Amino acid sequence: EGNKLVQKNDGLKHIFNLLKYGVNLGNEDGAELLRNVTAGFLLNYLVDQKDLQEEALDKNLIDIACDVLDIDSKSQGNNSTHVLLTLEVVNDSGFQFLDERLINVLIAVLTDDRSSELSQICLELLHGQAEN
Repeated sequence: EGNKLVQKNDGLKHIFNLLKYGVNLGNEDGAELLRNVTAGFLLNYLVDQKDLQEEALDKNLIDIACDVLDIDSKSQGNNSTHVLLTLEVVNDSGFQFLDERLINVLIAVLTDDRSSELSQICLELLHGQAEN
């Protein structure tokens, strides 16, 4: 029911605007928390919602995800995990979305071996996209 309420009020647009705002804030106080909460909300919002996932892709999910990963992947925080898991959810639905920028971002995460969890999700994404 909450998901329908968010959909009814053009929630995806607002979620993306919050993520973009959090990215624009960079490393200012509260920016990482804003990105974390918003990325977690997006993950929960898109689970088992193939139509919403497609809409998210159409509304530049990949660019926004790359922006968040560019900022937060070095900190190994939940933001990167939430964003990568969101991409994994979309990947599991069979969508093809891998582009050059995302490949470069995933490679950057993989070369920074501080987080085996993030590396594993990156490899699963690349493998899944190769299958799609």
